[in-house]
Amino acid sequence: MGAKTWMLVHANTNVAETLSGSPPLDRDATLLLAASLFSKYKLEPIGEGDISFTCPPNNEVHIGCFPGVSILAAKEFAIDYPSKLLASFVSPEHGGTVYLHAMHSVVDWFAFAQWVNGCLIRSLSVSPDSGILEDIGKRLPFEEPFCSGQNPVTSDGGEIPAAVPSS
Repeated sequence: MGAKTWMLVHANTNVAETLSGSPPLDRDATLLLAASLFSKYKLEPIGEGDISFTCPPNNEVHIGCFPGVSILAAKEFAIDYPSKLLASFVSPEHGGTVYLHAMHSVVDWFAFAQWVNGCLIRSLSVSPDSGILEDIGKRLPFEEPFCSGQNPVTSDGGEIPAAVPSS
């Protein structure tokens, strides 16, 4: 089964700073955002929980709106090519900067993207079987240590094993 996440964050402020202060949930804004982004569905509130569950069942959308930050999790964000995400999900009216994070550990697939004011700034989608699916835009600072080989991927956390000659 593995771990799966697919989520968007809409932000008009520093996300880490805002969320570290345990801001109150804005229930009215949450319902309005859900209705706006998923207008083709008949939505019904399913109760409260926490937004850490970022792989909801296909018939659910999990959303939380806080001052300056909205977090959304839905199957629509499990997309191999983030640049093809529906424009309505990254519209600047919902937050100046939009971040996508998607991952499925069983297949070692990962994708992320960033839009600013509706414009795609960066998109990366990779998996060992398919390689680089999408690589658009300038690398962000946090990517550099990985891309330059400072943090090589290994199976056991140690050194990359030397190739074993075949017999």
